[in-house]
Amino acid sequence: MNRDIDSNLVELARKWLNKMMPYRRIDASLSSASQCFTDVTFFRFLLDYGCEPIGVSEDEEDLYLRCGNKLARLVIYYIIRDCYEKIKNVVDKVPILSEDEEYKLVGMRSYGSVSFIGTGIFLTVFEDEPVYLGVLDGTPLYLKGVEIYSSYTGNRQYGILMFLNTKSKQGEMEPVVGVEYALEEDKIVRTILSASEAYRTWEWETEKRSQLLAMLNEKYTIMDNLLKEVTDIFIKGIVAVGTVLLY
Repeated sequence: MNRDIDSNLVELARKWLNKMMPYRRIDASLSSASQCFTDVTFFRFLLDYGCEPIGVSEDEEDLYLRCGNKLARLVIYYIIRDCYEKIKNVVDKVPILSEDEEYKLVGMRSYGSVSFIGTGIFLTVFEDEPVYLGVLDGTPLYLKGVEIYSSYTGNRQYGILMFLNTKSKQGEMEPVVGVEYALEEDKIVRTILSASEAYRTWEWETEKRSQLLAMLNEKYTIMDNLLKEVTDIFIKGIVAVGTVLLY
């Protein structure tokens, strides 16, 4: 496979993984602190930042907020489990969303996400509309989202994931395939991930893989913008968490 076919994506991954490395180190240093402390402090930062809670998922794992003109989502499972008393005065005032209401809120919007496992801070910022990428082998593809993740177990611990969907006959989004760019010993390693049994052959067909990467490579600025929007908030928040811990 031509190494230049996804050169923009490789550089995109290198750029963001380098940029977020200092905050990955902060995340690692905060991993010994209780997630009750880190998550609640980040939650309070979002409120001070001007984000307004608007709803909680039915399973009480996710809190939806309006941050300026953007819809955001914060995983609050750990707060609910360990230290609900610290946030109940805020969360109890917002409605519980049914599955239908949550789907209507999120719809088919594309998103940028940061998932740093050390602090347990998982933040997502949504676009207003789905991002259409093009047609591959008769299948229209949409960008579900792009995520930068940091963990401390497993083979791949730091990387960027891109998730692609297609639209079903019922008009709903269905997972198709994912592409991962992970940092391994100072190298960016790409993996194509099958997201659905029906599309498993995509993992093995070199021609289709090349077409997929070429399509994404042309749209790299979209992923870049999505990561910028979510990391702008995340960076300010994780620095605030570290500052509170120090002082």
